[in-house]
Amino acid sequence: DDLADSAGLANCYGKQGIILLGLGRLDNAMALLKKQEALFDDLGDRAGLALCYGNQAPILMLGKPDEAMALLKKQEALYDDLANPAGLGTSYWNQGMMLRQQGKLREAIDLCERTLIIERKLKNPDCESHWRILEKMKKDLAADPPP
Repeated sequence: DDLADSAGLANCYGKQGIILLGLGRLDNAMALLKKQEALFDDLGDRAGLALCYGNQAPILMLGKPDEAMALLKKQEALYDDLANPAGLGTSYWNQGMMLRQQGKLREAIDLCERTLIIERKLKNPDCESHWRILEKMKKDLAADPPP
Protein backbone atom coordinates (compact mmCIF):
# COMPACT_ATOMS: atom_id res chain seq x y z
CA ASP A 1 0.00 0.00 0.00
CA ASP A 2 2.89 2.37 0.65
CA LEU A 3 4.02 1.84 -2.94
CA ALA A 4 0.57 2.65 -4.26
CA ASP A 5 0.42 5.74 -2.03
CA SER A 6 3.83 6.89 -3.28
CA ALA A 7 2.87 6.31 -6.91
CA GLY A 8 -0.39 8.19 -6.40
CA LEU A 9 1.42 11.05 -4.71
CA ALA A 10 3.97 11.17 -7.55
CA ASN A 11 1.15 11.42 -10.08
CA CYS A 12 -0.50 14.21 -8.06
CA TYR A 13 2.75 16.16 -7.93
CA GLY A 14 3.12 15.76 -11.67
CA LYS A 15 -0.40 16.94 -12.45
CA GLN A 16 -0.05 19.92 -10.14
CA GLY A 17 3.31 20.75 -11.71
CA ILE A 18 1.80 20.70 -15.20
CA ILE A 19 -1.01 23.02 -14.07
CA LEU A 20 1.49 25.45 -12.54
CA LEU A 21 3.60 25.28 -15.70
CA GLY A 22 0.53 26.29 -17.70
CA LEU A 23 -0.03 29.20 -15.33
CA GLY A 24 3.56 30.36 -15.80
CA ARG A 25 4.58 29.56 -12.22
CA LEU A 26 7.76 27.84 -13.34
CA ASP A 27 9.66 27.65 -10.06
CA ASN A 28 6.68 26.11 -8.28
CA ALA A 29 6.10 23.74 -11.18
CA MET A 30 9.71 22.58 -11.16
CA ALA A 31 9.66 22.05 -7.40
CA LEU A 32 6.67 19.72 -7.73
CA LEU A 33 8.15 17.92 -10.72
CA LYS A 34 11.37 17.37 -8.75
CA LYS A 35 9.31 15.83 -5.93
CA GLN A 36 7.65 13.61 -8.51
CA GLU A 37 11.05 12.64 -9.90
CA ALA A 38 12.34 11.67 -6.44
CA LEU A 39 9.32 9.46 -5.79
CA PHE A 40 9.52 7.76 -9.17
CA ASP A 41 13.24 7.22 -8.59
CA ASP A 42 12.57 5.67 -5.15
CA LEU A 43 9.91 3.43 -6.71
CA GLY A 44 12.18 2.40 -9.58
CA ASP A 45 9.48 3.57 -11.99
CA ARG A 46 11.51 4.22 -15.13
CA ALA A 47 8.46 5.03 -17.27
CA GLY A 48 7.41 7.59 -14.66
CA LEU A 49 10.90 9.07 -14.65
CA ALA A 50 10.86 9.36 -18.43
CA LEU A 51 7.56 11.21 -18.32
CA CYS A 52 8.81 13.45 -15.54
CA TYR A 53 11.96 14.37 -17.48
CA GLY A 54 9.82 15.33 -20.45
CA ASN A 55 7.70 17.59 -18.24
CA GLN A 56 10.74 19.29 -16.69
CA ALA A 57 12.50 19.96 -20.00
CA PRO A 58 10.30 22.86 -21.22
CA ILE A 59 10.90 24.72 -17.97
CA LEU A 60 14.65 24.32 -18.30
CA MET A 61 14.58 25.25 -21.98
CA LEU A 62 13.76 28.83 -21.01
CA GLY A 63 17.10 29.45 -19.29
CA LYS A 64 19.10 26.25 -19.35
CA PRO A 65 18.70 24.66 -22.79
CA ASP A 66 21.66 22.31 -22.34
CA GLU A 67 20.11 20.89 -19.17
CA ALA A 68 16.77 20.57 -20.94
CA MET A 69 18.34 18.61 -23.77
CA ALA A 70 20.22 16.41 -21.29
CA LEU A 71 16.90 15.50 -19.65
CA LEU A 72 15.36 14.67 -23.01
CA LYS A 73 18.35 12.46 -23.81
CA LYS A 74 17.81 10.66 -20.48
CA GLN A 75 14.15 10.31 -21.41
CA GLU A 76 15.10 8.92 -24.82
CA ALA A 77 17.40 6.33 -23.23
CA LEU A 78 14.70 5.22 -20.79
CA TYR A 79 12.05 4.88 -23.49
CA ASP A 80 14.52 2.99 -25.66
CA ASP A 81 15.34 0.59 -22.78
CA LEU A 82 11.64 0.17 -22.06
CA ALA A 83 10.92 -0.58 -25.74
CA ASN A 84 8.32 2.21 -25.76
CA PRO A 85 8.19 3.48 -29.36
CA ALA A 86 5.46 6.05 -28.69
CA GLY A 87 7.49 7.58 -25.86
CA LEU A 88 10.63 7.45 -27.97
CA GLY A 89 8.88 9.27 -30.81
CA THR A 90 7.66 11.95 -28.42
CA SER A 91 11.17 12.38 -27.03
CA TYR A 92 12.64 12.70 -30.53
CA TRP A 93 9.99 15.27 -31.45
CA ASN A 94 10.57 17.36 -28.33
CA GLN A 95 14.32 17.28 -28.88
CA GLY A 96 13.75 18.34 -32.47
CA MET A 97 11.56 21.25 -31.43
CA MET A 98 14.20 22.43 -28.96
CA LEU A 99 16.88 22.24 -31.63
CA ARG A 100 14.58 24.14 -33.98
CA GLN A 101 14.26 26.94 -31.42
CA GLN A 102 18.04 27.08 -31.26
CA GLY A 103 18.28 27.39 -35.04
CA LYS A 104 19.79 23.92 -35.49
CA LEU A 105 17.46 22.91 -38.28
CA ARG A 106 19.46 20.01 -39.75
CA GLU A 107 19.61 18.23 -36.39
CA ALA A 108 15.97 19.07 -35.72
CA ILE A 109 14.87 17.67 -39.07
CA ASP A 110 16.72 14.40 -38.43
CA LEU A 111 14.98 13.86 -35.10
CA CYS A 112 11.58 14.86 -36.45
CA GLU A 113 11.96 12.43 -39.36
CA ARG A 114 12.64 9.67 -36.83
CA THR A 115 9.44 10.67 -35.06
CA LEU A 116 7.43 10.40 -38.26
CA ILE A 117 8.74 6.91 -38.98
CA ILE A 118 7.53 5.80 -35.55
CA GLU A 119 4.23 7.66 -35.80
CA ARG A 120 3.42 6.12 -39.17
CA LYS A 121 3.98 2.63 -37.79
CA LEU A 122 1.81 3.40 -34.77
CA LYS A 123 -0.81 5.24 -36.83
CA ASN A 124 -0.44 8.23 -34.51
CA PRO A 125 -3.03 10.95 -35.23
CA ASP A 126 -0.37 13.66 -34.76
CA CYS A 127 1.56 12.35 -37.75
CA GLU A 128 -0.06 14.68 -40.30
CA SER A 129 0.44 17.87 -38.29
CA HIS A 130 4.00 16.84 -37.48
CA TRP A 131 4.64 16.20 -41.17
CA ARG A 132 3.51 19.77 -41.98
CA ILE A 133 5.86 21.21 -39.36
CA LEU A 134 8.71 19.08 -40.71
CA GLU A 135 8.07 20.28 -44.27
CA LYS A 136 8.15 23.89 -43.05
CA MET A 137 11.50 23.27 -41.37
CA LYS A 138 12.86 21.79 -44.59
CA LYS A 139 11.70 24.86 -46.55
CA ASP A 140 13.23 27.17 -43.94
CA LEU A 141 16.52 25.30 -44.18
CA ALA A 142 16.51 25.40 -48.00
CA ALA A 143 15.75 29.16 -47.96
CA ASP A 144 18.54 29.94 -45.50
CA PRO A 145 21.10 27.12 -45.40
CA PRO A 146 23.84 27.37 -42.79
CA PRO A 147 27.40 27.96 -44.04
